[in-house]
Amino acid sequence: MYSSNSEILTLAFSVVLIFVIMTVVATLPFYLLWNWIMPLFGLPNLSIIQSIGFLTLLNLLTLPYTYRNNKKYGEMS
Repeated sequence: MYSSNSEILTLAFSVVLIFVIMTVVATLPFYLLWNWIMPLFGLPNLSIIQSIGFLTLLNLLTLPYTYRNNKKYGEMS
């Protein structure tokens, strides 16, 4: 499929770059809203890296509740 190592390296670099761009784009609304609203309540501004980490932490903490609420009650898997 790929004839050389440079093509594999290019593909790997492209995948990582697309992942990073999509992560930043998905985090941007949270980042902008936090830095616009939260200083009014005395909370500090966040960097984009801190926003990514904060959203990841929130997703990990709320994942069990999201999974449980999306299952239909009475359905056995």
